[in-house]
Amino acid sequence: MVLSKKEFWDKSFVRRQMALLPDPHLLFDFELMKLLEKFLPRQRGLSVIEMGCGGSKWLPYFSRRFGYKVFGIDYSEIGVKKAKENLQALGCSGKIWHLNFINELPVSLHNSFDILISLGVIEHFTEPEKILEIFARLLRKDGMIITVCPNMGGLSGYMQRFFSRETYDLHKIFRLDRLKLWHVGNNFQIVHSSYLYLSDFSKIFPIYERLPRFFGCLYLKVNYAVNLIYILSYKIVKEVSNIFPALSSTMVIIARKEQ
Repeated sequence: MVLSKKEFWDKSFVRRQMALLPDPHLLFDFELMKLLEKFLPRQRGLSVIEMGCGGSKWLPYFSRRFGYKVFGIDYSEIGVKKAKENLQALGCSGKIWHLNFINELPVSLHNSFDILISLGVIEHFTEPEKILEIFARLLRKDGMIITVCPNMGGLSGYMQRFFSRETYDLHKIFRLDRLKLWHVGNNFQIVHSSYLYLSDFSKIFPIYERLPRFFGCLYLKVNYAVNLIYILSYKIVKEVSNIFPALSSTMVIIARKEQ
Protein backbone atom coordinates (compact mmCIF):
# COMPACT_ATOMS: atom_id res chain seq x y z
CA MET A 1 0.00 0.00 0.00
CA VAL A 2 1.24 3.46 -0.88
CA LEU A 3 1.57 5.92 2.04
CA SER A 4 1.67 9.14 -0.01
CA LYS A 5 -0.78 10.56 -2.53
CA LYS A 6 -0.14 12.01 -5.98
CA GLU A 7 -1.52 15.38 -4.87
CA PHE A 8 1.30 15.66 -2.33
CA TRP A 9 3.91 15.30 -5.09
CA ASP A 10 2.06 17.48 -7.58
CA LYS A 11 2.19 20.32 -5.08
CA SER A 12 5.95 19.98 -4.62
CA PHE A 13 6.66 19.72 -8.37
CA VAL A 14 4.77 22.92 -9.23
CA ARG A 15 7.50 25.00 -7.55
CA ARG A 16 10.40 23.09 -9.17
CA GLN A 17 12.94 25.32 -10.92
CA MET A 18 14.22 24.67 -14.42
CA ALA A 19 17.79 24.26 -15.73
CA LEU A 20 18.48 22.59 -12.40
CA LEU A 21 21.50 20.35 -11.73
CA PRO A 22 22.90 18.88 -8.50
CA ASP A 23 24.75 21.59 -6.59
CA PRO A 24 28.19 20.63 -5.16
CA HIS A 25 27.75 23.39 -2.58
CA LEU A 26 24.76 21.56 -1.08
CA LEU A 27 25.78 18.82 1.31
CA PHE A 28 23.46 16.05 0.13
CA ASP A 29 24.24 16.68 -3.54
CA PHE A 30 27.97 16.81 -2.79
CA GLU A 31 27.94 13.52 -0.87
CA LEU A 32 25.81 11.62 -3.37
CA MET A 33 27.83 12.84 -6.36
CA LYS A 34 31.04 11.66 -4.66
CA LEU A 35 29.59 8.16 -4.25
CA LEU A 36 28.20 8.03 -7.77
CA GLU A 37 31.52 9.08 -9.26
CA LYS A 38 33.31 6.48 -7.15
CA PHE A 39 31.11 3.48 -7.95
CA LEU A 40 29.37 4.02 -11.29
CA PRO A 41 30.98 2.78 -14.53
CA ARG A 42 32.62 5.32 -16.84
CA GLN A 43 31.15 3.86 -19.99
CA ARG A 44 29.25 6.23 -22.24
CA GLY A 45 26.01 4.93 -23.69
CA LEU A 46 24.90 2.93 -20.65
CA SER A 47 21.25 3.34 -19.72
CA VAL A 48 20.04 4.75 -16.40
CA ILE A 49 16.45 4.99 -15.22
CA GLU A 50 15.23 7.08 -12.30
CA MET A 51 12.13 5.85 -10.52
CA GLY A 52 9.99 8.68 -9.21
CA CYS A 53 11.83 11.14 -11.45
CA GLY A 54 9.45 14.10 -11.15
CA GLY A 55 11.32 17.32 -11.93
CA SER A 56 14.61 15.42 -11.80
CA LYS A 57 17.90 17.32 -11.61
CA TRP A 58 19.84 14.02 -11.60
CA LEU A 59 18.89 12.77 -15.06
CA PRO A 60 20.64 15.69 -16.82
CA TYR A 61 23.60 15.13 -14.48
CA PHE A 62 23.88 11.50 -15.62
CA SER A 63 23.65 12.60 -19.24
CA ARG A 64 26.26 15.34 -18.95
CA ARG A 65 28.69 13.79 -16.49
CA PHE A 66 28.65 10.13 -17.56
CA GLY A 67 27.25 10.24 -21.07
CA TYR A 68 24.46 7.83 -20.11
CA LYS A 69 21.17 7.42 -21.95
CA VAL A 70 18.59 8.64 -19.45
CA PHE A 71 15.08 7.43 -18.72
CA GLY A 72 12.56 8.08 -15.98
CA ILE A 73 9.19 7.04 -14.60
CA ASP A 74 6.75 9.05 -12.51
CA TYR A 75 3.03 8.87 -11.90
CA SER A 76 2.60 12.63 -11.54
CA GLU A 77 1.73 14.43 -14.77
CA ILE A 78 3.27 17.62 -13.42
CA GLY A 79 6.40 15.76 -12.31
CA VAL A 80 6.85 14.19 -15.75
CA LYS A 81 6.34 17.55 -17.45
CA LYS A 82 8.92 19.20 -15.18
CA ALA A 83 11.45 16.40 -15.74
CA LYS A 84 11.11 16.74 -19.51
CA GLU A 85 11.40 20.53 -19.33
CA ASN A 86 14.51 20.34 -17.15
CA LEU A 87 16.22 17.96 -19.57
CA GLN A 88 15.35 20.24 -22.47
CA ALA A 89 16.49 23.37 -20.64
CA LEU A 90 19.92 21.79 -20.13
CA GLY A 91 20.24 20.53 -23.69
CA CYS A 92 19.81 16.86 -22.79
CA SER A 93 17.61 14.22 -24.36
CA GLY A 94 15.83 11.40 -22.58
CA LYS A 95 12.65 9.37 -22.32
CA ILE A 96 10.21 9.94 -19.47
CA TRP A 97 7.17 7.71 -18.98
CA HIS A 98 4.03 8.85 -17.20
CA LEU A 99 2.84 5.70 -15.45
CA ASN A 100 2.39 4.01 -12.10
CA PHE A 101 5.14 1.41 -11.84
CA ILE A 102 3.07 -0.65 -9.38
CA ASN A 103 0.46 -1.77 -11.91
CA GLU A 104 1.30 -0.14 -15.25
CA LEU A 105 4.90 -1.21 -15.86
CA PRO A 106 5.21 -2.65 -19.40
CA VAL A 107 6.87 -6.05 -19.64
CA SER A 108 8.88 -4.61 -22.53
CA LEU A 109 10.90 -2.59 -19.99
CA HIS A 110 12.05 -5.65 -18.06
CA ASN A 111 15.80 -6.36 -18.23
CA SER A 112 16.32 -3.10 -20.13
CA PHE A 113 18.56 -0.88 -18.00
CA ASP A 114 22.13 -0.89 -16.73
CA ILE A 115 21.55 1.39 -13.73
CA LEU A 116 18.47 2.25 -11.66
CA ILE A 117 18.28 5.03 -9.10
CA SER A 118 15.52 5.94 -6.67
CA LEU A 119 15.75 8.98 -4.44
CA GLY A 120 13.19 8.83 -1.67
CA VAL A 121 10.69 6.37 -3.19
CA ILE A 122 10.48 2.98 -1.50
CA GLU A 123 9.89 4.38 1.99
CA HIS A 124 6.49 5.67 0.83
CA PHE A 125 5.17 2.10 0.64
CA THR A 126 4.18 -0.25 3.46
CA GLU A 127 6.25 -3.06 1.90
CA PRO A 128 9.42 -1.49 0.46
CA GLU A 129 10.92 -4.91 -0.29
CA LYS A 130 8.20 -5.52 -2.90
CA ILE A 131 9.05 -2.21 -4.57
CA LEU A 132 12.67 -3.34 -4.81
CA GLU A 133 11.42 -6.54 -6.44
CA ILE A 134 9.72 -4.43 -9.12
CA PHE A 135 12.87 -2.36 -9.60
CA ALA A 136 14.97 -5.51 -10.00
CA ARG A 137 12.87 -6.56 -13.00
CA LEU A 138 13.98 -3.46 -14.89
CA LEU A 139 17.69 -4.16 -14.53
CA ARG A 140 19.88 -6.31 -16.72
CA LYS A 141 22.05 -8.96 -15.10
CA ASP A 142 24.91 -7.23 -13.25
CA GLY A 143 22.96 -3.97 -13.41
CA MET A 144 23.42 -1.53 -10.53
CA ILE A 145 20.81 -0.09 -8.19
CA ILE A 146 21.23 3.08 -6.11
CA THR A 147 18.61 3.37 -3.38
CA VAL A 148 18.47 6.54 -1.29
CA CYS A 149 16.05 6.85 1.63
CA PRO A 150 15.63 9.27 4.52
CA ASN A 151 16.84 8.07 7.90
CA MET A 152 13.54 8.54 9.70
CA GLY A 153 14.83 6.50 12.61
CA GLY A 154 17.44 9.15 13.37
CA LEU A 155 17.27 12.55 15.04
CA SER A 156 15.92 14.34 11.96
CA GLY A 157 13.07 11.83 11.74
CA TYR A 158 12.14 12.30 15.37
CA MET A 159 12.16 16.08 14.95
CA GLN A 160 10.02 15.82 11.81
CA ARG A 161 7.55 13.71 13.73
CA PHE A 162 7.34 16.50 16.30
CA PHE A 163 7.16 19.47 13.90
CA SER A 164 5.45 17.89 10.87
CA ARG A 165 3.62 14.71 11.82
CA GLU A 166 1.64 14.73 8.56
CA THR A 167 4.85 14.41 6.50
CA TYR A 168 6.37 11.92 8.92
CA ASP A 169 3.36 9.62 8.52
CA LEU A 170 4.01 9.38 4.77
CA HIS A 171 7.07 7.23 5.51
CA LYS A 172 7.75 3.63 6.43
CA ILE A 173 10.28 3.71 9.28
CA PHE A 174 13.32 1.42 8.98
CA ARG A 175 17.08 1.43 9.47
CA LEU A 176 20.03 0.70 7.21
CA ASP A 177 20.39 -2.96 8.27
CA ARG A 178 16.79 -3.63 7.22
CA LEU A 179 17.32 -1.82 3.92
CA LYS A 180 20.35 -4.02 3.22
CA LEU A 181 18.37 -7.19 3.95
CA TRP A 182 15.64 -6.16 1.52
CA HIS A 183 18.22 -5.72 -1.23
CA VAL A 184 19.90 -9.05 -0.51
CA GLY A 185 16.48 -10.74 -0.47
CA ASN A 186 15.90 -9.45 -4.00
CA ASN A 187 19.16 -10.95 -5.30
CA PHE A 188 21.29 -7.83 -5.03
CA GLN A 189 24.91 -7.95 -3.91
CA ILE A 190 25.73 -4.97 -1.71
CA VAL A 191 28.57 -2.84 -3.11
CA HIS A 192 28.27 0.05 -0.65
CA SER A 193 25.99 1.00 2.22
CA SER A 194 26.21 3.97 4.53
CA TYR A 195 24.51 6.81 6.30
CA LEU A 196 24.93 10.24 4.72
CA TYR A 197 24.05 13.88 5.17
CA LEU A 198 24.83 14.92 8.73
CA SER A 199 21.71 16.80 9.76
CA ASP A 200 21.84 20.55 9.47
CA PHE A 201 19.49 22.84 11.35
CA SER A 202 16.88 22.75 8.59
CA LYS A 203 16.53 18.99 9.03
CA ILE A 204 16.52 18.99 12.81
CA PHE A 205 14.25 22.02 13.17
CA PRO A 206 12.29 22.43 9.89
CA ILE A 207 10.63 25.66 10.97
CA TYR A 208 12.09 28.38 8.72
CA GLU A 209 8.84 28.72 6.75
CA ARG A 210 7.10 29.69 9.97
CA LEU A 211 9.56 32.48 10.78
CA PRO A 212 9.27 36.15 9.77
CA ARG A 213 10.91 36.78 6.39
CA PHE A 214 14.11 38.34 7.78
CA PHE A 215 14.72 35.57 10.31
CA GLY A 216 13.77 32.93 7.75
CA CYS A 217 16.40 34.21 5.31
CA LEU A 218 18.99 34.42 8.10
CA TYR A 219 18.14 30.90 9.17
CA LEU A 220 18.72 29.54 5.64
CA LYS A 221 22.04 31.39 5.34
CA VAL A 222 23.25 29.85 8.60
CA ASN A 223 22.27 26.41 7.31
CA TYR A 224 24.13 27.06 4.07
CA ALA A 225 27.26 28.02 6.02
CA VAL A 226 26.98 24.83 8.08
CA ASN A 227 26.71 22.85 4.83
CA LEU A 228 29.93 24.40 3.55
CA ILE A 229 31.76 23.54 6.79
CA TYR A 230 30.67 19.91 6.47
CA ILE A 231 31.75 19.80 2.82
CA LEU A 232 35.18 21.22 3.69
CA SER A 233 35.64 18.58 6.39
CA TYR A 234 34.70 15.81 3.95
CA LYS A 235 37.19 17.13 1.41
CA ILE A 236 39.92 17.05 4.06
CA VAL A 237 39.27 13.46 5.12
CA LYS A 238 38.26 12.38 1.58
CA GLU A 239 35.39 10.25 2.86
CA VAL A 240 31.65 10.93 2.79
CA SER A 241 30.34 7.94 4.72
CA ASN A 242 28.84 9.28 7.93
CA ILE A 243 29.95 7.62 11.16
CA PHE A 244 27.09 9.15 13.19
CA PRO A 245 23.93 7.23 12.14
CA ALA A 246 21.67 8.89 14.71
CA LEU A 247 22.60 12.33 13.36
CA SER A 248 22.34 11.42 9.67
CA SER A 249 19.37 12.36 7.53
CA THR A 250 19.90 9.84 4.73
CA MET A 251 20.73 6.20 3.99
CA VAL A 252 22.17 4.92 0.71
CA ILE A 253 22.63 1.47 -0.80
CA ILE A 254 24.60 0.75 -3.96
CA ALA A 255 24.18 -2.84 -5.12
CA ARG A 256 24.52 -5.10 -8.15
CA LYS A 257 21.88 -7.47 -9.51
CA GLU A 258 23.13 -11.05 -9.30
CA GLN A 259 20.60 -12.78 -11.56
